[in-house]
Amino acid sequence: MDMPKLTAQHKKLAKFVGNWKGDESIHPMPWDPKGGPATGVSKCKLVGGDFHLLMEYQQKRGKTVTHIGHGVIGYHPEKKQYSMNWFDNMGSGAEPAYGTWNGAKLVFQAAGPMGHSRYTFSITKPDSYRFMMEMSEDGTNWALVMAGHYKKQVKA
Repeated sequence: MDMPKLTAQHKKLAKFVGNWKGDESIHPMPWDPKGGPATGVSKCKLVGGDFHLLMEYQQKRGKTVTHIGHGVIGYHPEKKQYSMNWFDNMGSGAEPAYGTWNGAKLVFQAAGPMGHSRYTFSITKPDSYRFMMEMSEDGTNWALVMAGHYKKQVKA
């Protein structure tokens, strides 16, 4: 058996490597009826021989940390799909999301006990991206839960 080799799809994950910060808009939902503005920061690096992207995320509203998450994104050549596993302080982590690139957008979808979810990462420039999280009861009608625009942070 030959050792796995990095593919062009694996190498695309490098677009997200770095430290990111952005403004977020949380839309009203059952567990956050008011919604509101937030700030998100993440640190992303390639791990496991550059086959996977590790994301460490923290969201704040004012000075209070409201959401902490840990994500791992990888590419499965056999399935020709990316996978995203997300673990956070809201209990997420049971169901992986699967996705593909569509132009400059990496879009994941998952179905679980709380319904369907869709996560869209849109590269807008080499140093910025947009993120949207949407939920759906039926997988057809989607409601925006959260949107953010992030810029890569330059270390001094």
